[in-house]
Amino acid sequence: MPYLFLLALILTFLVPASVQAQIDPMAFLEGSKKMPNIEFFPADEFAGKTQLIEKTPLENKALSFRVRLPKDWTKTREVKRESFIIPQGFLGELVRFNSPARLEAPSHFSVFAEALPYATNIRRWFAEYALSNGLTLEGYRENQDGTLEAIFLEVVGDVSYIVRLKARIADEKAVISKFYVPQELWQEERRFQAQSTASFSLSSADAAIVSNLALHTFDDLAGFQYPKDWELKAGIVRSLNVMKASVLNIRPDKALSGRIDVKLVSVFASDTLEREMEKVRQEFSRLTGLNIGDKIEERDDVTYHESTEFGQVEVFNVTYSAGSGRSAIDYEMWFSISYAGDYYYFITMLTPGREEDFFTWSRNTEAFKQVIGSAQPLY
Repeated sequence: MPYLFLLALILTFLVPASVQAQIDPMAFLEGSKKMPNIEFFPADEFAGKTQLIEKTPLENKALSFRVRLPKDWTKTREVKRESFIIPQGFLGELVRFNSPARLEAPSHFSVFAEALPYATNIRRWFAEYALSNGLTLEGYRENQDGTLEAIFLEVVGDVSYIVRLKARIADEKAVISKFYVPQELWQEERRFQAQSTASFSLSSADAAIVSNLALHTFDDLAGFQYPKDWELKAGIVRSLNVMKASVLNIRPDKALSGRIDVKLVSVFASDTLEREMEKVRQEFSRLTGLNIGDKIEERDDVTYHESTEFGQVEVFNVTYSAGSGRSAIDYEMWFSISYAGDYYYFITMLTPGREEDFFTWSRNTEAFKQVIGSAQPLY
């Protein structure tokens, strides 16, 4: 086992960051190894060797947790409410417990939180976290309670740790526990690491299941969900024959990094489907100033609502017109056509291309799939 972690560490540093950034986060996890099978202590024995710890970091009930750690471990860090803001984009350590002092580096258990600046789920959050930190996973598992676990090597200073992580989303934050064991002591301490990590749970069941989606409806006839951190643009519905709405992914600097447009057309008032599709293409070009180019692919990984009778998604290259003076950024247009109830659903997305800005592309496509998967009649 130690040799595998050493090899993983070497490979991590040999792979350029630019290559890692182009890996599909979902494919990265699907190819991961299963968690190692580590035998637990009998329940009574484990309870006798450990202490139950219950904490509410920052006096935030959504962050309340409980965990069982070895009896001789002590708390060495805990942030105070008045002096700490949960960060975006990186983990903020809330509390830490250490093993007793010894010649080797101590093992320790920490709980972290990260404010999520965009709508996501715990699987995608962890995939992006692992890729951005160059982790090579030696084990990964998704649990039925909405948590995930992983094991990997992490170097802190001059110490190599084998880390077992458990994470979930609560109150629009990623809440993560990490149990660090120095690599040379892992065989000796792996049972405590595995069983203590398994015992970690959020105390508030309600906080553990938080929707990051908002709902938009068209006069209670149809609706769709979209990420709360996207901006909705929807005018008054003047005709039930054609209804439109847009959601925009706007960065903190107010720049637009993605948009999704939803158009519903009544089958009783529509032109031919081909003509309606052409109208949508023309509207897209008029709104964005981009020309639709060659088809890149058809997607078969999009799930429609069960009320949908048919649906398809095609992806196109889009570019600014020559001489427009606009920058030559690689963009994609995703175009979904579906039918449910008495309406055709035309849903388009503009996003930076996967080669241009992979993580923005990944988040935008996830939002697009959420919109499509939730679009449905409400009658």
